[in-house]
Amino acid sequence: MFIKIGEKIRLRREEKGVTQDELARFLEVNCKDVLKWESGDVYPPIELIPVIANYFGITTDELMCMEQFDNEDKIREYTDGFQEKVSAGDIKGGVEILREGILHFPEEFRLKCLLMYGLYLLCDRPAAVKHYSGELLGLGEEILARCTEDAIRLEAKRLLCLHYYEDLNDPEQARAIALSLPGRKICREDMLPILSVGDAKLTAIQENISAYTTLLTSAISAYVESDATLGKREKIEFCETARQIRRMIYPCGDIFGGAYLHIAPALGAGRAKEALALFGSTSPSYLILQSLDLANVYLASFPPRLRALLEGLEALKERLREAGFVLLGREPMKLTVAAKAFGYLGTELAELLRHGGIECEFADPDVLVLIVTPENTEEDLARLRAALLAIPRKALVSQPAVMPGRGAEAMSVREAMLSPWERIPVAASEGRILASPSVGCPPAVPIAVCGQRIGKEAIECFRYYGIESVAVVK
Repeated sequence: MFIKIGEKIRLRREEKGVTQDELARFLEVNCKDVLKWESGDVYPPIELIPVIANYFGITTDELMCMEQFDNEDKIREYTDGFQEKVSAGDIKGGVEILREGILHFPEEFRLKCLLMYGLYLLCDRPAAVKHYSGELLGLGEEILARCTEDAIRLEAKRLLCLHYYEDLNDPEQARAIALSLPGRKICREDMLPILSVGDAKLTAIQENISAYTTLLTSAISAYVESDATLGKREKIEFCETARQIRRMIYPCGDIFGGAYLHIAPALGAGRAKEALALFGSTSPSYLILQSLDLANVYLASFPPRLRALLEGLEALKERLREAGFVLLGREPMKLTVAAKAFGYLGTELAELLRHGGIECEFADPDVLVLIVTPENTEEDLARLRAALLAIPRKALVSQPAVMPGRGAEAMSVREAMLSPWERIPVAASEGRILASPSVGCPPAVPIAVCGQRIGKEAIECFRYYGIESVAVVK
């Protein structure tokens, strides 16, 4: 927000009936200085602020437009109150808050546009449309006639389009308003890549690629849904084309997906649909929808299988404790063995199990971790029990765990990771700058952070966890 001191000076000067030259002479400044103040090019010197305020008979706070900051706080209270009410499902309560705000700030078009949105949400049945439509349309007409802020005007047009089309069944009027909106080439998304440089330019381009990919694939899906002449094979081909486009743009996967939403009875499906409209897609992946249907079958049998697994795993844990194993943690589906207490390193226990056809989730010198799922059968648990109980207990391993020290920072993480690098043996890495994180099982707390110099403590820790080489800055 800009402090419009110059505009305040101009208004007060005109009210007082003095010229820029007369004001300049009184303040003992050049007339060009007053012109620059009023045009907003520069602010008056701080020592002149009380003199100017006194000349116009106002306070320095009023001259410096401090009331606009107080007003912003009050307006934010109304907008935040509206959002809180809507989030709680009380749209009518949110609308009343905005109506009260408009009584206090009758020229605040942000509140009026937000009230349009609240009224649009309330138009969920014919009686509600009849009740609220007049007020919604009146607000839209006022914003378009009097508001000069483009963002508010465009949002008002968007809401009018939706209201005419969805609630008033007037597609022609909705289309006429839509045609008055700016074309796709007249937008900030197209201008920012042209005007930006460096990382900002790359970010703007990447955001456009993502947006245009979503737009293209959504258009393909909408076409498939809208063209009744397409056969089943043609629809599949179109969907496959959209999938290939996404795979080409997002080789490591994209954000197109699907999921189940569990809705509390008090919320209701209608409110959930309104909320999802903020980010949901009208063109889901039909392969993912099919997988969700298959998940229904899986979920139907999941609870009894999970209960049977937990009972079997708890019995196994109790038997292992009786045999002298020390188990860590309380996660019901995870089996974590303190290996050294049984006379072994965790990696040694993992190797013994591997010979028996059992692969652990994770092992390091201190622990052995196994994770089970309802897909594991009673036979699987019996095989695991037999394999662990067949391992003879030995004397406690007294080797303490090695803790990494804090290395000295030589450059930022970004500089280190983007620098030319080479991989060298850990034994030869002392004093070099780490270029890539090295951990035993990612994600994990790193032994050293990229950009730090590798010290003796870090080298000892690397060796302890079986890391034999590291990437360092050349």
